[in-house]
Amino acid sequence: MGMRGFDPDFTDLPDYIVKITERIWEGRGIGLIRRWYSDDCPVHTTMGPFRGAEAMVAGTLETLNALPQRRLLPEDVIWSGNETDGFLSSHRLICPGSHKGDGPLGPPTGRPVVVRAIADCFCIENRIVEEWLIRDTAGLLAQIGVDAVEYAARLAEADVARGKGPWHLDEAARLRDEGGFRPPVHQDHPAAALARDTLNAIWRADLDVVGRVYHPACSVHLPGFRTAYGHEQLYEFLFGYLAAFPDARIAIEHSIARDDPGHPTRVATRWWLTGTHSGYGAFGPPSGATVLALFINHAHVVDGRIREEWVLVDEVAVRKQIALHRG
Repeated sequence: MGMRGFDPDFTDLPDYIVKITERIWEGRGIGLIRRWYSDDCPVHTTMGPFRGAEAMVAGTLETLNALPQRRLLPEDVIWSGNETDGFLSSHRLICPGSHKGDGPLGPPTGRPVVVRAIADCFCIENRIVEEWLIRDTAGLLAQIGVDAVEYAARLAEADVARGKGPWHLDEAARLRDEGGFRPPVHQDHPAAALARDTLNAIWRADLDVVGRVYHPACSVHLPGFRTAYGHEQLYEFLFGYLAAFPDARIAIEHSIARDDPGHPTRVATRWWLTGTHSGYGAFGPPSGATVLALFINHAHVVDGRIREEWVLVDEVAVRKQIALHRG
């Protein structure tokens, strides 16, 4: 694979993504972020966007203060692109650690934790120039014994105290008006098309698609570090979201699939959801809040059916948007 402009010890894009993550986190080379992230790199999250390598350094140090043993172990990198136009990667990580430091999570509990994160990155000539990041904050809080609703309310109160209002309302309106934030990247691969069609059907409440597309013994790994096994448990998760946001609309921004030796077909799908919290469901009594959430799905497709899937969204960030609306 051509890797023009990248350091010579990176053999391909997955090698680049895995090695720089290892050197920054396991190797504790936090300052190397400045080498591999552009100075003005935008980072998109459901908590709100931030920009630049320096903000990434500060956030990494804060995380390591609270979770000093935290590791970022690569589960998969699903990617596309080339050295001329740039590469898009979707990097799924398993993140063990222990809550041993003070910080926004509260006083240290000493409890071990393990959660997932997914980072989508646009990379060109040895640098990440844009990133979409999701951490399973709900799973982390559950494992250290912190109530997610109360924690989200504290985050909202802190924003109000700093004079910082909801960041997402204009973007949610733009998503509804324009159908997306940028021209989408949608591969023609049949497995990528299957994932897109399935998501679109689910969010029309055409849930019979689950029985057609998902294997009866599917495993679907969910936010909160939970897993749904089989169709019925998956239905329960979907009912919770569809009931909470009955007018939800989605925009699929990035949709790719790979067939690599020794692997099932692997699909990565990045998408945004906007809707009104107008029903009982996964997020409690209806508040009327407008929400905007970033999702990334990874899936293994075998013989035209989804056998295993990872669905990640920061549910605490969604709860924070609801808390800001409640006031």
